[in-house]
Amino acid sequence: GDDYWIDPLKLQKQYDYMESHPECSLCCHNAFRENAEKGRRIGKLRIYDDSRNASRLHVFRDGGFLPTASLFYRNALFSEDYHSFPVNSAAGDIRIQCYAALVGDVYYLNEAMSVCRINNQSVTHGAKADVNVAIKRQEIFINWYQEVDKYTQYHYHQEIDHSIAFCEARINRLKKKYFKLWN
Repeated sequence: GDDYWIDPLKLQKQYDYMESHPECSLCCHNAFRENAEKGRRIGKLRIYDDSRNASRLHVFRDGGFLPTASLFYRNALFSEDYHSFPVNSAAGDIRIQCYAALVGDVYYLNEAMSVCRINNQSVTHGAKADVNVAIKRQEIFINWYQEVDKYTQYHYHQEIDHSIAFCEARINRLKKKYFKLWN
């Protein structure tokens, strides 16, 4: 609820792209990051320097570059099959993003059309501030990725394995196990 749109044509741009690309299941864009307490922009959330189809690996890797306020997807995404897709209790939006990447293309618009407020009181910030909570969150992601791997019958195992390794690296960093992280 802290995020907001800044481009009045945001939805129209995403709609137009998806109408002309029926293979696209989700369209997203980058966003500015803003310190909620100071009301000052502190950077951007983006992974590419140009508009393009997003790599499945980037989408799977906890969706960190897909600002939630940027997501625009087809209603058909929520088919009967979606309801059997594993639920991620650590982050609901990553479930939508990953499922969309499995059933179609995810298109990234290289335009900042929203703002993601960084709020010290938010659940996400609290998870980052408490090391034990942050570790537990990464463990939940690992278990979820393993369920997704089974769900896809290991068809995307390489991408999912990379995402699990990314979570394990975060855990090692949080536990200050730098030698293990280095290896």
